[in-house]
Order: sequence, then C-alpha cells, then structure tokens
Amino acid sequence: MSDKRYNGEKYFEEGLLQSFNAGVSAIKDESSDSQQKAAIDLFQKAINEGLCVDDEWFAYLTMSHYYLRLGRDNEALSSFRNAHALMNRISAKGYKSNEHKQLWEETQHELGLLLCLKARERKNEGDYLGQKGILEEAVLLTDHPTAHNDLAVLYDGFSNTGTFGDENENLRKAIFHLDYIINNEDKLEHFPTYHVERDHAIKNRDILEKTQHKDTSLPKNKEGAISQEFIFTRDFKLIDWKSTIQVNLIRGFFAGIIWSLFMFFFAQMGAAAFVYVLIWPLFAWIVIFPFMKIVTWLSELGVPFIGFMAPILAFMMAVGDPFTYILHKNRPDFVPIDEYKFFNLTPIIFVVNDLENNVSLNN
Repeated sequence: MSDKRYNGEKYFEEGLLQSFNAGVSAIKDESSDSQQKAAIDLFQKAINEGLCVDDEWFAYLTMSHYYLRLGRDNEALSSFRNAHALMNRISAKGYKSNEHKQLWEETQHELGLLLCLKARERKNEGDYLGQKGILEEAVLLTDHPTAHNDLAVLYDGFSNTGTFGDENENLRKAIFHLDYIINNEDKLEHFPTYHVERDHAIKNRDILEKTQHKDTSLPKNKEGAISQEFIFTRDFKLIDWKSTIQVNLIRGFFAGIIWSLFMFFFAQMGAAAFVYVLIWPLFAWIVIFPFMKIVTWLSELGVPFIGFMAPILAFMMAVGDPFTYILHKNRPDFVPIDEYKFFNLTPIIFVVNDLENNVSLNN
C-alpha cells in the first residue's frame, strides 16, 4: 500500500465525522440537514485539494446521497456522474466495505427512479426524444430495471407509430431491454423493484411476440453475434474512426449536393450555392453534431420543446442517405459498413467494431 499523502485527506476525515453525526441525528429522528450540508462542503474541499481514487469516489457518492436527501436533484446527479466515472477503477479492486457497496446500490436505485420520474415528465409534455435521452442516461449510470422497462415501452411506441427511426430497429431495441431485465437477475436483483420489473418484462415480451408479426430477434452481425444499441459515451472505444469518417464524408457530400441545389433554385444564391458541396461533409462534425448534443443536454435539463429540434438537425444530414445507400449497394468498399439503411435520422453514423468478432456495425 502506498504511503503517499493527499492534501485533501484532512477535509475528507472531517467530512466522515459530519457523516457520522448525520447518521446519529437520523437514528434519533432529528434533522440532519446541517450535518449533511457540512459534510458536502468538506468532501468538496477534499476533492479540490486532492484525494486518492477510492476516497474521491466515496466523497462523490456520499455527496450524491446527501444531495438527494436535501432535494437537490441536479447536484445529486452531477456528483453521481463523477462517482460513476471512477467506478471501474473502484470495482476492479473491490469495495472497501459492505457499507460502501450498500451506499452505492442505494444511491444507484434512488437516482435511477429519479431519472425515470423525470423521463415520464417529458413524456407527459410530449417530448419523447427528451424522455429517451434521460432514460438512456439512467440505463448507463444506474442500470436500473425500471429504466430498461420504460425504454422498452418507448421503443415499442416508436415502432408502432413509425416515428424516430426504423420501425423494426425500434422493435428490436425494445426486445433487447426486456431480455436484458429477464436474463440478468444476478446483476440486477439488488434493486428493490427488480422482481416486479422482471414480471412486467416477461409479460411485455410475451405480448410483443404474440401481437407483432415482425422479426423480434435482436440484430446480428455477420458472425451471428448479438449487437446492442449504440451509446456514444459507453461505446466510444469501439468506434472505427477511419470507417466512420469515410462514411460520413460521403454522406455529407451527397447531402451537400441536395442543399446546394435547394439553395440554387429556391434561395436564388446562384453559383455560390454549390459551396455547400464542399462544406457540408465537415459541417456535420463541426456544427450539427455538437449542436445536437447541446440540444439533448438542454432537453434533459428541462427546457421545454427543445427536443423537437433534434430530428430537424438530423434531417440536415439524412437527405444524403438515399444516394449513399445506392453507392453502398453498388460499391460497398466506398461505404465501409456492414449495413446501410435507406434513411438514417441521425447527424453522424458511427461505425463500431463488435467487441467479440471485430465486425463493423451500423449504429
């Protein structure tokens, strides 16, 4: 064990003392708000001064737990994101104690339910893309079975209405989340709601199989391996950047032709309109993709109706898909991806390598 000392250790120990005092107050049915706030301040100072990774993870986790108790949801979520980012380095060594593991699972459960509640608020507002974004983060951060079930219901709705993507692809995503709940009892059973959610998932799975006359199997790559849905923050390391850049440059080139013709005939820009052919392949990376991330972030923060901008931004690139699809059919070496759909409502198509079989997949 290293003897290295960190500048924030003094504040960390004081934060632990305030946490103990908060626990004592809770046992006595007394208000512990002041101790919780004091602990948060001390843990934040400790993080700013510097801590070892185990203590930093525990500080962020405890802050998230107390923020939830104080009703400061956004700060709770922010602290838990930081704890989650450190989680791989913690879990590789194991939890320091059962108390640490219990605190992680308790906070994970409460935040998962909180995100599901926020997602349902977006649903009631008609902001289905905002709902989808929140649920995807709930799955990524907390792996909560309620989030998986809600995402399955959402994707099934997309499939039935034909909105926000390919109908069969949305159905397959719904099946994926239901199967994930059903087949991962050992991983998810610590959630208090797991067995209820598993029963729901089994019933919904049966309903989909009985009522849908579609292929409800999960999409498979050339080697027959099941492909999960793509999540940028999770699957970043799997991205085949050479193929991704090549596919999107070609797609952007064709989209640039479409918008150049539009500007030439309808906006009366003259020959200057054809500059779009040159700038559009880069425009997707420099402007559309970052702006769409900002729109998604604002939507998750609760900005009303801004989620409706996402499909509009995606459409600015999707107009090039039919021509890219034709090129892929005739010269697949020009468009290095296993499958290319006729229309993809997304600003960037990421080509990823399957973890087990190293096969490029369209996500």
